[in-house]
Amino acid sequence: MQQAAASGDYKLAAQLEQQRNEKIAGEGMNYTTTNKYSQYLDEPKTYTGSSTGIGVHTTDQQSIKDQMNANSIAWATADEATRAQLAAQNQMLGAQLGGSVAFDSETGYWSGEAEKPKTETSAPTFDYSYYQDSKPTYESSYSAQIDELLNQILNRDSFSYNAQEDPLYQQYASTYEREGQRAMNDTLAAAAASAGGMNSYAISAAQQAQNYYGAQLGDKVPELYQLAYQMYLDDIDRQVQDFGLVQQMDDTQYGRYRDTMGDWRDDRDFAYGAYRDDVGDYQWQLGFDYGTGRDTIADSRYDSETAYDRALSFLNAGVMPESSVLAAAGISPSEAERVIASLQLESAAGGSSSGGGGGGGDTDYTNGGMSKEEIMAIQRELGVTADGLWGPKTQAAYEAKYGDGTPTSDPLAGLLGGGDDPEEEGGAELNWDSINDLGLGPRSASFVLELKQAGGVVEDGNGNVSWAPGWNALNYKERLKAAQSGLPYTSVTAGLFKY
Repeated sequence: MQQAAASGDYKLAAQLEQQRNEKIAGEGMNYTTTNKYSQYLDEPKTYTGSSTGIGVHTTDQQSIKDQMNANSIAWATADEATRAQLAAQNQMLGAQLGGSVAFDSETGYWSGEAEKPKTETSAPTFDYSYYQDSKPTYESSYSAQIDELLNQILNRDSFSYNAQEDPLYQQYASTYEREGQRAMNDTLAAAAASAGGMNSYAISAAQQAQNYYGAQLGDKVPELYQLAYQMYLDDIDRQVQDFGLVQQMDDTQYGRYRDTMGDWRDDRDFAYGAYRDDVGDYQWQLGFDYGTGRDTIADSRYDSETAYDRALSFLNAGVMPESSVLAAAGISPSEAERVIASLQLESAAGGSSSGGGGGGGDTDYTNGGMSKEEIMAIQRELGVTADGLWGPKTQAAYEAKYGDGTPTSDPLAGLLGGGDDPEEEGGAELNWDSINDLGLGPRSASFVLELKQAGGVVEDGNGNVSWAPGWNALNYKERLKAAQSGLPYTSVTAGLFKY
């Protein structure tokens, strides 16, 4: 009742509540009646199935749920055998949903939540492009300056000195020229005063005084040359120092780039290591999921085989299993009935043929002492029901094809082509190579006839035989047994003929 209400089927809850109240009142039970859902009794509501309360997560699960609802709706108007099949199918569908899905036999409803599907995870990837794009690059800010300084040092002009172009020399020249002029004037004046007038001596003395200063100026030239050369050398030294400073700054910049490059490599290697760990985890999960899936398949196969073996044990004992047992084994009630009928027929035929009688209770017909299998082989050749019993229909068909007389126990007589030689077919000698081509190794003509009578091989009239459609070297044994039992050879019945 609570389950029906939880699924939204309040009318069913009201009906169950009403049944509960009637049972309490009718049996005098010590329980309190309720009317919690009575207002829904008169509300028309279409039955939508017993699985409406199941929670699902995927479209596939919804399809299974819809099929379960359809089965439960069909169950209401089905016969007992079909009901058992529908119930068994819903049990299997519910198992496929997994999770907490369960059937409540008291309410007749399914409930619970289907198993949440595992999130599909794709294989991990490593974004090489991200690290390639973010890889640090180096471009020196001082390269041009270094080249320029180096060029200045290596390609400097050779030292040369011209006193006339030396400002310091010009300053000395001006000073010495002025002082020489002054000395000449002073000497000329003094000499003229002492001599009482201008004379050659005064002029010569004045000229000597002036030349003295000129000589002093000349003595300054080597000194000025040395000074200029030292300035030239000092300038070179300053250039070398500037070059070293700029080069040191360039080295510092490159060192910072190398640090950044090292950090980039560390980050990339760490990310790649994490990626490899993810790949390992992913591969482990794949292996685990595959193993779990194989275990599930093995369990399902075991359950299916167990159910089939259980049903088969009942059938071999001549007992009709319950419909639920047949449904779990995948065998329809009609197929089960045919198996039991075949076993009963085989048992009855075994009793009659042992006395060499005609079978079927009619002793006016003799089977020539043939076994049931031989009779069935001839019946299939004659086109009558292969039940292993030699009755009036079999006798009439035999006489129509081969004339009057007692059937022979030699299954080759007249059946391969009318001759008495079992190695001839229709007057043509059997092609033993074609028999070997069947993949069964050397076989007798009697065995080939048995296959032909069962519909397993066909011949071309020239002694050549080949497999009939659907027959091969792997399934001919099961198909022979199926043909001899009168049951169709299908995927459902194939297992009946394996042992």
